[in-house]
Amino acid sequence: MVNVPEKSPSQARHLFICYSHQDVAVIEQEAEWLRRQGFKLWYDDHIAAGHAWSEELAEAITNASAVLYFVSAHSATSAYCMDELHFAKDQQVPVFPIEVEEVNLSPGLQLTLGTKQFIKMHDSNRGAYRSKLAAGLNALLTSEKPQESGSVVFNGADEELPTPRILRSRLAGLAAAIATLSVIYFLSLSD
Repeated sequence: MVNVPEKSPSQARHLFICYSHQDVAVIEQEAEWLRRQGFKLWYDDHIAAGHAWSEELAEAITNASAVLYFVSAHSATSAYCMDELHFAKDQQVPVFPIEVEEVNLSPGLQLTLGTKQFIKMHDSNRGAYRSKLAAGLNALLTSEKPQESGSVVFNGADEELPTPRILRSRLAGLAAAIATLSVIYFLSLSD
């Protein structure tokens, strides 16, 4: 069992699950595991009969801590999933792509997911995949400031990948160090 830290009331928002109904068996299994780990979930089995489902989906995404997008051949071609992902991106809700099976993404889906790293359910044993998923979600839910849409999400490796902002910052620091060393070198030549 993965330890889930206590969440403050502001961090107790739900995780929105974006998926294709054709993958419901996999999703229900993962949803049950996430609930047992202490995560609060929302997916479209919560919509009451007669309600305006698009309004409920929009509200659920807007109020989510993150969107868990279960990527499969079915969800990658689902107009509903694309709408949910675009809306999440517009609302600046972080998206955690979880690759259920190997999928060739369309250029539009590649653009929507940007620089996100996928958690690959199909490449890992179940325990390793779930450990990485829980660690990524816990990092998001326990951070003091909201993560950006380009935030780091775990991939199949055991390490985090730096965001483009971190890379730019590191390159700027390296450039400053090189400039300083160059000045020191040229000053030592004049002595």
